[in-house]
Amino acid sequence: RYRYTLPGKSEDLSEFCEFLDQCDHTEKFRRSKPVGNVEFDIDAMNRAAKSIIGTKDFASFQSKGGRKTTTRTVFDCYVETIAVGTESRISIVVVGDGFLYNMVRIIAGTLCLVGRGRIPSDSVSEILASKNRQNAGPTAWARGLCLEHVEFDNAWSAKS
Repeated sequence: RYRYTLPGKSEDLSEFCEFLDQCDHTEKFRRSKPVGNVEFDIDAMNRAAKSIIGTKDFASFQSKGGRKTTTRTVFDCYVETIAVGTESRISIVVVGDGFLYNMVRIIAGTLCLVGRGRIPSDSVSEILASKNRQNAGPTAWARGLCLEHVEFDNAWSAKS
């Protein structure tokens, strides 16, 4: 399980939003102009996150090729507000059986564009179907990513 937490301090969040607005390279889905605030529509982000769940080809959400297959299973994907110290922050959780290079950060960048109103929530299914990295959102900053939990089927360890 990975968790991507957006910056909390207002100046850091403003900088992150500016990054999103400048890096938006999704020409097919782009709305007319950048949103000039730091607000996110969490309900829209959660609607889009549901499109991520399932066994799918995540080629649109990898930053490098070279894998035998880009098919992965995402068991859960959701957006929530969490308390970090005295701040309330937006957090994106992705639970799956394996991840491609930068997959979670690209999912986070794409969901953030949805939350900013830059792309519609139903476009995530189209982005997945395109299997084209250029259709997804930007790779979100690394500093927000945290690997929270790993589970292994320990049958391999029983063999001596």
